[in-house]
Amino acid sequence: GAAGALVASAALALGLSRGAGGPAAGAPSAGAAATSAPAGGAPADDVRQAIAAATRQIDADDAGAALATLSPALAAHPDDPSLLAMRGIANVIYTGADAARQDIDRALSLAPSSALAYFARGYLNERTDQSDAAIADYTRAIELDPAFARAYFQRSRVLSYPKNDAAGERRDLDRAIELDPDLVAARMARAWLRYYAQDLAPALEDADYVIALDPRHSQALRLRALVYAGQGRPADARRGFDAAAAAAPEDRDILRDRAELLVRQGDYAAALADADRLVALDGAEPQWHGLRGFVLHALGRDEQALAAFDQALLIAGKEAWAARYGRGLALLGLGRAPEALDDLLAAQAHPDDLGGAAELFYGTHAMPAIDLARAYQALGKGDQALGALDAAIEQDGSFVAYLERGRARAAAGNGAGAREDLQEALRRALEAKNDAQRAQAEAELGKLR
Repeated sequence: GAAGALVASAALALGLSRGAGGPAAGAPSAGAAATSAPAGGAPADDVRQAIAAATRQIDADDAGAALATLSPALAAHPDDPSLLAMRGIANVIYTGADAARQDIDRALSLAPSSALAYFARGYLNERTDQSDAAIADYTRAIELDPAFARAYFQRSRVLSYPKNDAAGERRDLDRAIELDPDLVAARMARAWLRYYAQDLAPALEDADYVIALDPRHSQALRLRALVYAGQGRPADARRGFDAAAAAAPEDRDILRDRAELLVRQGDYAAALADADRLVALDGAEPQWHGLRGFVLHALGRDEQALAAFDQALLIAGKEAWAARYGRGLALLGLGRAPEALDDLLAAQAHPDDLGGAAELFYGTHAMPAIDLARAYQALGKGDQALGALDAAIEQDGSFVAYLERGRARAAAGNGAGAREDLQEALRRALEAKNDAQRAQAEAELGKLR
């Protein structure tokens, strides 16, 4: 999920804590930095500055720049364990595990009680899939420096995956934020956790906090827009996605999320612009062609929709069930029911593999079965159509399934069955407070005599 993508970023790396009201962001905490102090003195200024700058650079996803920053400081202080540990962290990201291990082992041999060196080794272990060793190292770093916010944060990542320890992850995130309220990576991780737990107001608080620190933080803007959408605030969500897309114009997640909001709003023209942009950015990804196809179908442009679905199937193969479903819809829209039947049958047999397309565009997982029924009806196969509609109702008993079966029963001369289905459809429309659906059900009931 989104949280996973964020975690992959090297911006989550860095190992320097600071207490509230303490030194500037990125300056080492006492425990982390004590190892670089000469006997009886404070760490040299150039060491402190290099570590602070390198921390910011790694946070900004630029480990190469961090290595350049650390180089002159290490030339002046070749045996400084904090500098060696920092270079180790940068090398984990930029150069590789072997170079990193050399620096980190040396830092630990020079300063066996360096919290930063243990943190660095934990980070190396995490990146080389040694999760138990990583947890042990982060725990040791915390024991040596209980105010080490980022050690709590990094440990929370490993507890999340692969350990799947949700309670431990949440405990460490809360502690990291308590120690360093401005630790953006921890704020964002907690915001996503809260969002996925449907804890929307607290998720919004964390996102807003990050945006106050960095008004162009695209993921915080995106998350805020998703929360607004979840709270039923579509206009705010739209503005939020626009701000996120302005901050990161090539971010596919933002464009996809905005397109989905626009589809739910019925603004297919604006959704098409995002789908076009996604295809332009990443034409080898079949799902963007599929999204574009469904939007084009919704706009009644079935020739173009058919071409888009064919492109998705060319890239992904004939078992891309969402694209098969879309192609069936486009063929049906073009009056080519015999050809549509094969695709719609295939899609209806794989309802769980449609990637949410039926739910997003039509509000029900059962839509492929309903569309299959429409194809059968177009071919004059009334019995098969009714069978497909029975399957649709069994799947999720949605308004549209009852409405369609009511119509089909009426056409087959089964007035009593039709009335029963249409009354059920009306009940569902009233329950959902959906005026358009209510009007549809009432109109169909009015045709029964």
